[in-house]
This record gives sequence, C-alpha cells and structure tokens, in this order.
Amino acid sequence: MPGTVSVIGRGALGSALSDFFGSDGWEIIPGPDNREQFYRFISDEKPEIEDRTFGEIVFITTPDDQIEEIAEKLSELPSLQWERRIAVHCSGVLSSGSLAALKNKGASVASMHPVQTFVKGDLKNRFENIYISLEGDENACLQLERIVKQMKASAMRVSPEQKTAIHTAAVIASNYMVSLMSAANRVLESNGVGSGFDILRPLLRQTSANLLASEPQEVLSGPVKRGDIDTIARHLELLEGNRDLTTLYKLLGREALIIAEKQGELQEIAARRIAEILK
Repeated sequence: MPGTVSVIGRGALGSALSDFFGSDGWEIIPGPDNREQFYRFISDEKPEIEDRTFGEIVFITTPDDQIEEIAEKLSELPSLQWERRIAVHCSGVLSSGSLAALKNKGASVASMHPVQTFVKGDLKNRFENIYISLEGDENACLQLERIVKQMKASAMRVSPEQKTAIHTAAVIASNYMVSLMSAANRVLESNGVGSGFDILRPLLRQTSANLLASEPQEVLSGPVKRGDIDTIARHLELLEGNRDLTTLYKLLGREALIIAEKQGELQEIAARRIAEILK
C-alpha cells in the first residue's frame, strides 16, 4: 500500500504520524510545520507548487481552528489536482465536513482521531494497541483502515456525533484526570501535608490498575460505596472554605452514588442521606 504522504503540522501527533509513515515504507513529501510556514509556502504562488508538492494522502494535523482555513487555501491552488487524493484531518471533535473545500475539488475526505494522548517526541509506537476513530467518505476510510492496521491499532467507524462523544469522554478520562489529581494535591498543600502528590501515587497506580482490569462499577470503593455519611460530612467540612473544591467533591460524589446504587449494596436510607448532603 505505501505511496506518498504529506503531513501539514508537526506538533506531537503530526510528528508521530511522520515517524510511522517514514518507517512503514511511505515516501514522505514534507508539508509545512505550522500555519505560518503554510502561508509563507503558498503566498508567492511559487512555481515549485506543482501537483507533486503534496502526497497522495494529505494529513492536516494543525489546531482545530486552522483546519477549515487550510483546506480552503489548498483548494485554491490551481496546480493541485484533488480527484485522486485523500485529505484527512485529526481533530477529535470536527467532522470531515471541515474539509468540504477539498471534497468539492474531488478529494476523498475523512477525519481520523487516535484515542490517545500525545506529547512532543512521541514516535510510531504510540499508535500501538489503541483505538482510532474514522469518519468520512468510504474510499478514504477504507484506505485509513489499512493504515490503522499497519499501526497495530484498532479502527472504529463512527458518525460525527459519536466522534464528539468519544472525544468528550477521552478528555474527561485523560485531561481531566490530570486536573483531578491537581485538585487532590491542592487539598494536601492547603493543609500543610508534606510530600504532596507522592502520597497519592501508589493509590493512583492501584486504582488505575483496577480500572484497566475491570469496569468502573466494579472497582468503586470509599465512603459513598460504604454509606459512610459521617466521613463525607467531615470531608465537606474540611473543604468548606473552598467553593470550587467543594463543588468538585459533591459533583464526583453524586457520580459515585450513581455507581453505588447500581451495585445494589447501598441501603436506600443511606443513599437518600448521601444525596441530600451532596446537593
């Protein structure tokens, strides 16, 4: 399958994609590293912007708010023929509709989003054993499914709505987990607890292992699951001076209550009292 490919945008994901394609036998026709380079690249209508300036598959891995704009600018380059090209963006929430300008020029378009966190310096192995959502034209998705298989990842065909749901869940599970740990650390620091986050690391490691081995409703522990109303009240008393942390504790406590009630072990009277405290 290897052919020619270009990646516009060389952030964490774009760099990992380039590493994969370079090691998988593809000919990489380098694209601009960012929006500024892209505009410099096309601004003078350079004669070297020929049909072969970009690959048969063009990935746009810039920030979301630049994708549609770059697609429109690419569609305006008269020397580029899009009828046999595939254009792909990697936004978590935008659909392939953001590439409408290229689709109107004959390109097959799709969105491809790896459900994984990427940082600068990540290489091709970051794609292994993850899920990658695909949405868009049939031809583009078929080609991308082959690429995903070579990445040793699992492809998921999704609708635009499902794509947004997956990304929302991923942000909660990944990005907001970091936020949650920061909030937990603030509780320690504001009460003069030494060692800070080091105290929580073993707990976080074990909880993560439990979650990876099972489902959330099977691994919940703590005062809500036990119906320990006095402990919950003491926690809220400690957080009384911090509205944000109190709101966060109550919100997450209500989610824990939903799980505990599904488990069927929490007495109804305890559940009602906990719900009242966590309002």
